[in-house]
Amino acid sequence: MIYSKTCQYAIRALNYLATLETKKPATVGEVHAKTGVPQAYVAKIFQCLTRAKIVASKSGPNGGYALRVDPAKLTLLRVVDALDDVSESPLSNCVMGQAECSDRNPCCLHTVWVKAAAEMKKKLAKVTILEAGKATARAYRSETGRTVLSRRMQKVFGYGTAKGDRE
Repeated sequence: MIYSKTCQYAIRALNYLATLETKKPATVGEVHAKTGVPQAYVAKIFQCLTRAKIVASKSGPNGGYALRVDPAKLTLLRVVDALDDVSESPLSNCVMGQAECSDRNPCCLHTVWVKAAAEMKKKLAKVTILEAGKATARAYRSETGRTVLSRRMQKVFGYGTAKGDRE
């Protein structure tokens, strides 16, 4: 996987915020209901995206979250960078999982993967939330399945290793 389930959820939530016609902030519950992203996860994602200055939060009875960045300028790479540790992702490491993989000590897919990863980073840096939203007509809900938290989100939640174990 190029980016974590956290990023997939964030992209769905941001896409929803981008579709809102009013300037009224969306609540965590509303985003959950419209996207299928678990409510607690929406809250944690939005906390990280607020720190990254991607969304703005407003407290109080009319509070919620709204995009702080124009969705036509918000790239997928910026979202991935805000939530995942890209240096720990397949985009920056050996696709075969080898600890030592470089031009001098390559794995069997090194030359192919280096080029592919560079192209993917370039594409993620070009595609915006607005474009991603236009590219799909699917509902926000996705298949149910096991969630693997990124390392950054593991720290936010205080648990969530790749096997789902509590620390």
